Amino acid sequence: LQVSAQDKATNQRQSITISGSGNLSRDEIEKKVKEAEANAEADLKAQELAELKNKSDQLCYSTEKLLRESTDMSESERGTIESQVADLRKAVAAENQEDMQTAFSVLEASMHKLSEEAYKKASAQSEGAEQAHEPASTPNEDVVDAEFKEEE
Repeated sequence: LQVSAQDKATNQRQSITISGSGNLSRDEIEKKVKEAEANAEADLKAQELAELKNKSDQLCYSTEKLLRESTDMSESERGTIESQVADLRKAVAAENQEDMQTAFSVLEASMHKLSEEAYKKASAQSEGAEQAHEPASTPNEDVVDAEFKEEE
């Protein structure tokens, strides 16, 4: 590959040539490609394990954060979820994909249930607050609808 550039103001020209500096012969390249194809399945499994570990760590972190911030959770719920987080962390440390997937699913289901309950409570509280702020209208009020014009 050859690249050149010229500065229009000074008419100076510079160029560079990039050539392949591969020290591998064609046979060695083909051998490496075949090795990569042979290990593709193992690489895919390793990638899936790494992704599951990352998702598990993220779920553990967000769950622990929610536990710290949540004040209206019963101690039994808190204990159950903390136990599920510990189980997931153990599975991640052991790098056991089956156990990790199972523990992840259990904790994720618990978090969905907990989040759903929290949103229901929040919406019920906000509806109650909205009703408290609305002025109470009495049925005996005499309402007069009138129009007016400004005269100059």
